[in-house]
Amino acid sequence: MYKLLILIYLNYAAAALESRIINGRDALPGEFGYIVSVQKYFNHICGGSIINEYNVLTAASCFDDNRKIYFIQYGLVKLTAKNVNVIHVRDTLMHEHFEPMNSNKHDIAILKLSSPLTFDSSSVTPISLPTQGEEFKGNTWARISGWGSVDDMDEALSKHLQTATIYILSMEKCKIPYGWSFHKESQMCANNKKPETRRGASTGDVGSPLVKKMRGRIRLIGLFSWSFNLFGTHDSKIYPDVFTKVSHYFVSHLLIFQKNQ
Repeated sequence: MYKLLILIYLNYAAAALESRIINGRDALPGEFGYIVSVQKYFNHICGGSIINEYNVLTAASCFDDNRKIYFIQYGLVKLTAKNVNVIHVRDTLMHEHFEPMNSNKHDIAILKLSSPLTFDSSSVTPISLPTQGEEFKGNTWARISGWGSVDDMDEALSKHLQTATIYILSMEKCKIPYGWSFHKESQMCANNKKPETRRGASTGDVGSPLVKKMRGRIRLIGLFSWSFNLFGTHDSKIYPDVFTKVSHYFVSHLLIFQKNQ
């Protein structure tokens, strides 16, 4: 009887853990000082990453034509205070060839802030970028963080920043589930190391950073763009998350914006 009770308890605990594994665990204060909440009318819509005191890198698919109503909130793990650490977005530069009807090809945008960020090593820091054209080996770890939903079937966002370790897949493995929808030159994909268990980005995580430690620094390698998993719009199969590959744009896109400031 005692052994049976232990077995029931262990099964229950495993199920409870599984129910929130999309975004992994709560982030610690200061653990991801580069991440920001991109907000419309002060409501979270996307994630973004600080690349310098005036600029945030995020996804183009976060924005509509009215680009004067966006803000960022930074330096927090809990999105509970509406007016704390908030800066207005002065300008939004979306990639000129962004194709929302073509699997979000070139889903990348740079935000110019109306006032500079003040960096603090304990809570607000910029993220390093990869080298132009850099590729990333399959079956290597990377980390995602964001305030997105912890359930693909529920749009309710997490108030506490979540983080999870996921694994980069080879281009060949990305092509298997997505076929022509996946653009290998400008996109990459990642999944849980055990693909039968869902772990990764969800609703509200678009634009959120995928990072990897390379050459002694944590570098921004991807921006979450899309996945068949969201809202259960496909079958019960688990699909990898698709990210905009930041290294595809480092010189040709990011530096051009800097010159135009």
